[in-house]
Amino acid sequence: LNDSIFYLGGVHGVNQINLNRIQFDDSYFKIKLVNISYNYNDKEINLPVVNAPQKIDPIYLKYNQNKLQLSITSHQAFDFKRLKYFYKIPGKIEEWTEISSDGHIILNSLPTGNYTVYIKAFRDDNIASQNSIQIPVIIDIAFYRDVRYQLALLWIVLIGLFLIYQYRIKVNRRNYNQLKDKVQLEAKVLRSQMNPHFIFNILNNLQSIILLKDVKTVNK
Repeated sequence: LNDSIFYLGGVHGVNQINLNRIQFDDSYFKIKLVNISYNYNDKEINLPVVNAPQKIDPIYLKYNQNKLQLSITSHQAFDFKRLKYFYKIPGKIEEWTEISSDGHIILNSLPTGNYTVYIKAFRDDNIASQNSIQIPVIIDIAFYRDVRYQLALLWIVLIGLFLIYQYRIKVNRRNYNQLKDKVQLEAKVLRSQMNPHFIFNILNNLQSIILLKDVKTVNK
C-alpha cells in the first residue's frame, strides 16, 4: 500500500485517490468577526456577534460607551504570523491602518455620529482575504447636545427670568403701596393737627399778644 493513495469504497466499486496529485489552494481565506465589546463604567460588556454573509447589524452605543473593541480572526489563524489586519473608518480614519496580528482593534473616544468600520486582511505574500468586514457603528448624541434638550433648557431659562421679573414687579408694587400708605397716614395725621379750632386758637392768641403790644412775646 502507498501512503499517498486513498481508497474509497462505494456502490460502484473502489475509487482510488492519489493525494500527491491533489492541489490545495491556500490562497483562499476569509476573515470573520468573533467579538464585540465596549467599556461602560470601567466594565467590559460583550455584544452578540452575528456574522451575516454580507452585512452586520449596526452597533448602537451611548455617548459614554464610545470605547469599542473588535476581534477578528481567520481560518488561517494557526498561521497568524503571516496575516496582517487593516481597518479604516471613513470620515475619521481615511487610510488603511494596520493593527496587531492577533486581530484586536481598540477604538477609543469615538465622537457622536454614524460610522462604518471596514476591516480586511493580507498575508505576507500580499494575498488578500476573500472578504472584508463592514461594521456599522452609531454613537448616540449626548443628551446635553440634543437640540430638543437645548430648546427645553432655553424655555426653562426664559420662564425663570419671567418669574423673577414678575416677582420684582410684585415686590416693587408692594413697597410702593407701603410707602403710599405711610405718606397718606402722615398727611392724615398732619391734617388732624391742623383742624380749624387749632388754627383759630393760635390766631386769637397772636391777636391778643399784638393788642397788648408785647412784641418780644410775639417774636418768640
